[in-house]
Amino acid sequence: MSVYPSNNRLALALERLASSRAKPVLSDYLACMRALTIAGDGDPAGAVIPTGQNDQPFQSGIDSVALISVDGDHSKWAGEPFLFVFDDVRRFRGPRHRSNGTADTANRWQTKSNSPLLLEGSPRKLSLGASATVEGLLDRVMKSSESFPLPRADDFAFWFYRDTDLLDRFGSECPSGADLVTALQADLGIRDDLWMALFNADGYETSATDFAPERPDPSLYIANAPTLLPVRSGHSDSMGTDVAAIHRYVSARGFTIEPWQVAAFITAVRTKPFVILAGISGTGKTKLPRLVAEATGSSYDLLPVRPDWTDSAELLGYRNLADKFRPGGLLKCAKRAGDEPSVQHFLMLDEMNIARVEYYLAEVLSFLEEKERHPDGSISSKPLLPDSEDGWNEVALTANLCVVGSVNMDETTHGFSRKVLDRAFVLEFSDVNLSDLGVVGADLPPITHWDARSWEQEYLGLAEYPDRTSPTLETSIATLTQVNEHLRKVQLQVGFRVRDEVALFVLNAQDCIDAFVTRDDVEVDPLDLAISMKVLPRIQGGTAGLREVLVSLLEWARGEGATKQKFPMCETRLELMLRRLDESGFTSFWL
Repeated sequence: MSVYPSNNRLALALERLASSRAKPVLSDYLACMRALTIAGDGDPAGAVIPTGQNDQPFQSGIDSVALISVDGDHSKWAGEPFLFVFDDVRRFRGPRHRSNGTADTANRWQTKSNSPLLLEGSPRKLSLGASATVEGLLDRVMKSSESFPLPRADDFAFWFYRDTDLLDRFGSECPSGADLVTALQADLGIRDDLWMALFNADGYETSATDFAPERPDPSLYIANAPTLLPVRSGHSDSMGTDVAAIHRYVSARGFTIEPWQVAAFITAVRTKPFVILAGISGTGKTKLPRLVAEATGSSYDLLPVRPDWTDSAELLGYRNLADKFRPGGLLKCAKRAGDEPSVQHFLMLDEMNIARVEYYLAEVLSFLEEKERHPDGSISSKPLLPDSEDGWNEVALTANLCVVGSVNMDETTHGFSRKVLDRAFVLEFSDVNLSDLGVVGADLPPITHWDARSWEQEYLGLAEYPDRTSPTLETSIATLTQVNEHLRKVQLQVGFRVRDEVALFVLNAQDCIDAFVTRDDVEVDPLDLAISMKVLPRIQGGTAGLREVLVSLLEWARGEGATKQKFPMCETRLELMLRRLDESGFTSFWL
């Protein structure tokens, strides 16, 4: 025999919690406290935990506060299996952004005085603040208006124990409200003065109708619950662990690469599926996407660009002299991607700047920008050749197709316009350690099977991103605003497209933040990297005004501005660009 909270009691609890004084950020605090209590074996004082996407008990704390499950399996829910119980909008989140995102769950506490939680050290670790005050806590987690009631502790207890056999836990078929609340406070490890400030903690009575012998059904007690999937891919949501495994696989194939480069490539694809791999010849730019595709069970096609490409015929297709349609390489790849929606496809345009990119890729760039989200949640462009025949008129760029280009920046190749650079992530391979010979593994690590949804853009732009108060988002936008002030002097400032893609790259990077390190375990800041990829390649010229901008940006990158934040990757490249300008009278991002 088993006893669980009943569907009706859970529905009532969620309705009252959502309409209480509590802000959604209270979920973050409770998740962190639960994690520290687990780590401290019941006493959060003195416990220190890492805050990575997949670190336990940090993840267990988030799951206990926010996870919707069916028999403990959240993968059965389509897309968004995490619920904010204190959100009156009734918001849900996907596995990529559990709670308020694993970074924000902890990060939003370090910027305030009297914080009850502290971030310290590297990698990021969370501990209990010794000087937390009731006022400091309430300032973060409660609405200022007292016209809303405090959340009821028994309501949150019913939600917290939603998947717990209460008979096994409390030894009673009808545990009292006082028993539930007392156990809840102990499981969260919150001291009495903070507890009384957070909750209306009276020992409410319970009745037999509050309990049922069957595990509750979230589709019955959660309003507007996500769709329940009958079948789901076996892909793990442990993105950080998966990226590390992919790096091991790529390295075992004898390819010398930094962990952060693999993480950056994967994050760029998941942010905007148009990536340019640039740098000197022979560094493995073509090999990286092939090995990543191989490591994730994805599809990979190589299409060498020829110098005589002056239009999109070789990409999209053309009619020959016999008036027979010959589909181009990209069109054929797009059709395969559309026919296999569960498989991720990569199309590699090798030596893409051996011809003028703006000539042969112009139409494709337009289709990339015109992708839209349809009512069923799918993402695609309009048909590439709507006037075509022979079954090719409905082929579009779907979410599971990524275009990757390799480029060598030397005197034999063509440069890029800002139209191209604004629409791509540029990942450079130029720093080469020739003494690193690499090692081919006798036994390759197992393939990390990712279905197409693991690669899909979760947000097409910031307009779709739900958490407007995310510290990661706020920092990204504030930093880009500073950069724009420098670039404004020569009219090179970035617009909304670059803003969105930089911010979303940094937000997506939090899913595998532990992989943004060198092989010597030196951290690489995703924001530093994103600005280097999306902003600095736009800078070129030879005017005195440009030199002034490079000097001011270099001071900013060195942390000599008001924020004192350093951007070492940008600093290194800006130093090179400034030196080249002084030596030759002209400079650009490219080597």
